[in-house]
Amino acid sequence: MTVAYAELTRVLPWSLRALGYTFGTADRGAHFVTKAAALDPNVLDLIARAQKRRQGRMRHQQSNGKLTIDAAGMSLFEAGPAAIDYLAAHAGDAPTVACEIVGASEPSLLSALLIDAADYGICAVATSAESPDGWQAIWPRVDGAVLVQGRTVDALSDLLGGEPSIMEQLEVHRFRSAEHPCRGRGKCSGAGNCWLRRHKACSEGSIGVAGRNTHLTRNPRRALHAGNAYLGSDL
Repeated sequence: MTVAYAELTRVLPWSLRALGYTFGTADRGAHFVTKAAALDPNVLDLIARAQKRRQGRMRHQQSNGKLTIDAAGMSLFEAGPAAIDYLAAHAGDAPTVACEIVGASEPSLLSALLIDAADYGICAVATSAESPDGWQAIWPRVDGAVLVQGRTVDALSDLLGGEPSIMEQLEVHRFRSAEHPCRGRGKCSGAGNCWLRRHKACSEGSIGVAGRNTHLTRNPRRALHAGNAYLGSDL
């Protein structure tokens, strides 16, 4: 992946520039898309079929401690980094910080947003209105970030230690009642968990499930020591 990463970050800025993105957006977006491709190589096909950047601009609104970004149909690789920058800048202001992205294209890039969050040293939980996967979460470790995915409220509550301030912000009524096993080649335990080193991934874009009574939940408060952020998405 090292050689591919270097090659992709060299070529992608010009591909994104051809779609009408400014150089700054294309340069950062190239790294963002490459991280997403590490999780799911099909992302590259998605970018290859992407439409030119829509005219207009994103709108921001802040209320009740939450930032809402109206992407106006623009790609998540443009709207997403702005959300992560906001979460990282304000992660120390409150027990949890929330940001919602509305109307962005390429919602499959959501996992890459979490990798960006871990690069900032913050723990983050992401949900998507259009995703069948319920929720995703990430937290940084000395030996690399841990990225997990699940579908049940109980699994997420266990992972977060039942932290009410986070659970209240998440729209948990959308989550499905069933969990699915990890299908990838990562270091998976029998409980269906996949521990990932930084920027390494399971095949097929599959990420491990944080199930109840697993080693992921033994000390969730310690796991979330770096600060919490919530990224919601109504894509």
